[in-house]
Amino acid sequence: MDGNFEKQQPSDAQLQGLVRVLAWGSQQYGVEPEAIGVHRDFAATLCPGKHLLDRVKSGEIARRVGELRATTDMALVVLDDDAGKAGLPVNREATGGVNAVEPK
Repeated sequence: MDGNFEKQQPSDAQLQGLVRVLAWGSQQYGVEPEAIGVHRDFAATLCPGKHLLDRVKSGEIARRVGELRATTDMALVVLDDDAGKAGLPVNREATGGVNAVEPK
């Protein structure tokens, strides 16, 4: 996610992309949504910023990830070989269709 979430709220598209990526990773690697942490849990940083941190700490993100996992089998879809070289799933809305994490 790109932005300064100490100063701005994440957009709905950013949150949807985050939830999709986390749902995919959660399924792929067997991580329960409630165990998902943030950067500042592991390092001295303000990341992800207070506005996104509030959504994580309130349980909103874990709840949304859990709901998506329960209803959808997520798959990483590489739509462009050059973009896919990074190996990271990203939201189609945020990238104009380059890569996506979508329901199978």
